[in-house]
This record gives sequence, structure tokens and C-alpha cells, in this order.
Amino acid sequence: MKKFINRYILLRHLHLQSRLMIYFSLLTILPLYIVASVTYQSAETTIEKNASEYTASKLQQAINSVDLYIQSADNILQYIFFDRNLRQHIYDSQKSEFDRTVAMAEVTKILRGYVTPVKSIRQIYIVGQKDSIFASGSIMLEVLKDEEWFNQFREGKAKIAITPTHNAGLYSFQVFDSIDTVITILRKYTNIEKNEHLGVIGIDINYQYIYNIFDNSEINKDTTTMLITEQGEIVYNKDKSLIGTTLHSGTYQQVFQNKSGSYMEEIENISYFVVYTTSEKTNWKLVQSIPANKLFAEAKKIKTNTLFVGLACIMFALLLSVGASYSVSEPLKKLRREMAKVENGDLNVYMEISSRDEIGELSNSFNRMIQELSEAIKKIYQDENIKKQIELNMLQQQINPHFLFNTLDSINWMARIQNVPNISSTITSLVKLLQASTYTNRDFITIDEEIDNIKNYIAIQKFRYGDLFRVVYDIDEVILKKYTLKLILQPLVENAVYHGLEDKVEGGIITIGGKEIDHTIYLSVKDNGKGIDQGKIAQILSKDIKESSRYSSIGISNTAKRIKLYYGEAYGLELKKLEEGGTEAVIAIPVRLEERMKLDDQSDGCR
Repeated sequence: MKKFINRYILLRHLHLQSRLMIYFSLLTILPLYIVASVTYQSAETTIEKNASEYTASKLQQAINSVDLYIQSADNILQYIFFDRNLRQHIYDSQKSEFDRTVAMAEVTKILRGYVTPVKSIRQIYIVGQKDSIFASGSIMLEVLKDEEWFNQFREGKAKIAITPTHNAGLYSFQVFDSIDTVITILRKYTNIEKNEHLGVIGIDINYQYIYNIFDNSEINKDTTTMLITEQGEIVYNKDKSLIGTTLHSGTYQQVFQNKSGSYMEEIENISYFVVYTTSEKTNWKLVQSIPANKLFAEAKKIKTNTLFVGLACIMFALLLSVGASYSVSEPLKKLRREMAKVENGDLNVYMEISSRDEIGELSNSFNRMIQELSEAIKKIYQDENIKKQIELNMLQQQINPHFLFNTLDSINWMARIQNVPNISSTITSLVKLLQASTYTNRDFITIDEEIDNIKNYIAIQKFRYGDLFRVVYDIDEVILKKYTLKLILQPLVENAVYHGLEDKVEGGIITIGGKEIDHTIYLSVKDNGKGIDQGKIAQILSKDIKESSRYSSIGISNTAKRIKLYYGEAYGLELKKLEEGGTEAVIAIPVRLEERMKLDDQSDGCR
């Protein structure tokens, strides 16, 4: 996965200049593409929303105008219901032939009075129970009775019906201005005072008025506007040959599922944006279909302009990325060439700094590095000369320990010849201690060997102090073969002898302990003296305490530093004053079964 990311995402296998060019190009092209896409989508959505709202508003106005014509005609029918004079003439027409003639003339006059003020109404007619006919014009009753829509209403139970467009010229002698197409509202004519059924009353609305409403509502010549009934019969269409026909099955299905809305529909392989609304009066659907290519022509123009501008920006971005990548990579290439000279041993190089950016800072650091490297090489050369001189001096000084050991060995044999065993044993302990600290090049020894060194040191001190103190060893045998730093206990024992027991005349006890707890070895030196001053503990651990009168100059502070240097910060030396009197020094080191620890062993924080 990491290899895939480095190769195909971070492009680590390419040169820096190529990577920068690709990165700069992507950072420019991707935002441009996103902005262009969002802009086009936003424009298309806005145009669609505006078109939907504008068209829906116009359609609603148009359908409201149709409803107004129908409502006006229906209001006249309701006025006729309450016209007692008209109703009385209809009753009189049933008395005699003379009365019938007079009544028909009066009814015609009254009906014409309702028709004349309203230009959209062509005629009103009343068909009585006994097939008597009263009309504002001339109606052929026998032809009217043959109309299916009339018979269905007359014989049905519905009290009102609105008949879609049909030809009124078939049953009427009325001469219309242009066409004979009308919309008819039918109501059952009833004497509301006696709840007596008198027949059917109908009113024909001039279709031309409705046609004029929709004729100016279309956005362009390719827009189609239709007024259709709930059954899909076309009431209005710009193509008059389609009026009265029924929609093809499968088209405009969504129109009949909701009262209003808009959607995209594919009709005869052409995409149309369809907006529709519903009449509150008739439940007829007013539908307008706008070709999508016409509607979104402006959006396409925006898309084209965005494409050209985007291509221009991309070309500019590519040129800019080439220049930017060159300005970044070329100084780095120059720095690389200068570094190659340094690799070949040429330190007489210098980078010209032409900018104050990170590359300029890098070049400045490179120049400082070369200068410091040159100075360091000179210093190393000088130090090597000094080191050689020191080594010569050290070879000369190595004669002194040999001379000291030979002298001590002569004194030892003289003490034996003269039968002075104390001097002989003391000198033997001193020689062993000197050999342990001088001749061995080992930093680590076993705890058993460290205890032997302490015993030699104690033997020397016993020669001086006699029975002033005694030493108790409390060492677990399991830790004797495990390793510790050389001479790690000697400064602690020295401190106990010189400071812990300095006020003792007799009865001094030094306890040397050792045990293992949780993979940690604890070595301790405890005395029963006056005890260390608590305030001096930090001071003692922070600096070396050296006195010329002592054998060891390592000091307690140096011992603490050695532990942390070799084992890490998790280990060290602790000094504490005991409540019963005296001082205890405790060393904590890790368990080691080998003479040298591994440098990469980090399990316990050791160095």
C-alpha cells in the first residue's frame, strides 16, 4: 500500500520538476473543472426553476381565466334557477297552444336578455320533461337529443356537467362569427321552491374566447399547450385537428398523478420540459411542453463560454506550472551539482543566493556547512597531531605503574621475610585493587568480581582503622554471576567509611546488600553512622566530590552519571537518611547476563 501511494499518488518515481508540473496543473485544472461544472449545473437548475415558475404562473393565469368564463356562465344558469317569471312562462306553455306560443316568445326574450350582455355566451336553452324546447336562438331538438353527451347527462344522476369542445352547429341555427365550437355547461333545471324537476338547462360558451387565452401563452413556436379533461380528451390544442381527440396512452402520465408540477419527459425521441396545473372548477389539466433544447439554449451557451474560458485558463496554468516548477527545481539542481563536487572532495564551492525563500535559506545553510566543514577538517588535522603527541607521552608514562607494581611486590616479599603478615596482606590487596582498576580494559564485570574488589578495598581500610567497623555481606547468590559496571560500589563504601563512620569510635557496621526484583538488580551500601544531611543529597549527586586523601576520585556524583550513561534514565543512584540512624545508598541497574549490553536494546531504556 505504501509503495502504491509513493508511486501513483505522491509520484516519488518522477523527477521533482515533473512532479511539480503535474501538481501545479492538477491544482489549477481540478478547481477550474469543478467551478465550471458547478456553474453550468447551477445555471441549468436556475433556468429550469425560473422556467417552471414563470410557465406555472402563466398557466395558472390562463386556467383562472377559463374558470372565470365557466363560472360566469354557471352564475347565469343559477340566476335562471331563481327567475320565477321565466319558470311561470314554462308552466304556462303547458296550458294551450296559444299560451305555449306566448310563453315561448317570452322565454326567448328573457334568455336573450341573459345572453346579450355576455359576449362569451352563444346561447342558452332549456329542454323540458315533455321534450319542449326553449332557447335564446334556434335549436333543433331532435338533433340535440342525438348528442351522446346530452343524453348521458339527461338520463344520469349528475346535477351539473361541463362538456368539452364540440360542434354546436349540428343542433343550432345560430350563425356564429367564426367557428361553431363551444363548451357547454349543463344543469338539471329544478323548481327549487317545490323541488320539482323541470328538465335540463344548457349554456354554450364561445370556444374562441378560450382559444385566445392560450394562443398567447406559449413561449416559442415549438411550445405545445393543451387543455385536457380527466379522461385525457383534448379541449384545447394549437393544432385544431387534435381538439376532441384523446391523448396517446403512455404520455403525460405524471400529469394525472398530481395537481401541479414540472418534470422532463421523452416524447417521440424528443426531451420536453413539461409544466402543468389543474382547474379548480373543472379538474381539467392545462399542460405546456417546452423542448429541452430550446429551454436550455442559454445554459448551453454558458457551458460553451465556460469551456472556452476554462481551456484558456488551463493553457495559462500549464505555462505557469512549467515556469513555477523550473524556478523551484533549477536552484535545487544547481545545489545538487555543487554537492556532487563536495562528494568528490572539492570544498572550494559556493552557492549564489538569488532569493530569500526556503531554497535561498537552504543554499545559505549549504555555504555555512561547507565553511564549517573546512574548519572542522583543519581542526581534526590539528587535533590528530596533538593526539599523536599525547600518545607518545602516555607510552612514556606507562613505565610508572610497572615501576609501582614492582616496588610494591619487593616490599611484599620483604614483609614476608621479616614476618610482618599485616603489611604483606595489605600490600597484596592494594596490588589486586590497582590491577582491577588499571590493567583491565573491561567496563563490565560480574557482581561476584565487584564484591572481591570491595573486599580488597575493605582489607586496606581495615589496616588503617582496625576494628572501628565491620562489614556484613547480604548478597543473593542468584545475582553473583550477573554483570555490573566495574568499581560501582567502591565510591559508596568509601563514602560510608569516611563520612558515615567518621564520628564512630567503635561498633561501626557497613552492610553491603544485593537482590533482584522484577528484572532489576538493587545493590546497596548502608552504614550505622550519624546519617547524611538531607539538604546535601542533591548537592552530592549533582557534582563530583574529590579529595586527594582518598584512593578513588570517581565520586558519588560520577557514579550516578555513569549508571545513567550506560543504562539510561530509568536507572540510577539514590541516597537516603535512615530513621534509625545512618545512610543508605541504593543502586538500581537492569539484569544483564552478558558482559556488554547491546546498544539497540531499548526494552528498559538503557543506552
